[in-house]
Amino acid sequence: QYQVGSNYGELLPQTFLTRTEWLTYTYLPEGSNPKAKAFAQQLKQQADNLPLFIEILRSYISTQGFNYTLSPGVYDGDHQIDDFLFESKSGFCSYYAGSLAFLLRSINVPSRVVVGYMGGEDNEISQTMSIYQRDAHAWVEVFIEGQGWLRLDPTAWVSPERVESGLQQ
Repeated sequence: QYQVGSNYGELLPQTFLTRTEWLTYTYLPEGSNPKAKAFAQQLKQQADNLPLFIEILRSYISTQGFNYTLSPGVYDGDHQIDDFLFESKSGFCSYYAGSLAFLLRSINVPSRVVVGYMGGEDNEISQTMSIYQRDAHAWVEVFIEGQGWLRLDPTAWVSPERVESGLQQ
């Protein structure tokens, strides 16, 4: 057991990125996942703004037979995102988050994968909260100039019950 505290007053919203931060959050390995990069460029041509790009991508994920599973098998090689997005279409939160961040970075939109915990069991008697591995979760933050980092959770596009109820349910 341990105690956790926070002071939100000390946190300042980040509304701009330095050049180094921009390069960090748009970096992609050379030659990786060419199908995903081409797909992102194709979607960008259909969408004249980021919200529309995200909506088209959400529609793709929610209508093309994607499956949330904790046993997706092994993805191997340099093109794991291509394999996930266009072949198996099966994975858990980090597969969806990693793919979304990759696609956003492919169109030069700063993004990052965030991992942490979602939910937990509140015990009113002991005034504690139990956090388990089943509460682990990954999502994406996308940087919007002037607004800062905004949360996107692509897991909700394919498995809203996972996000709403957690794995315990």
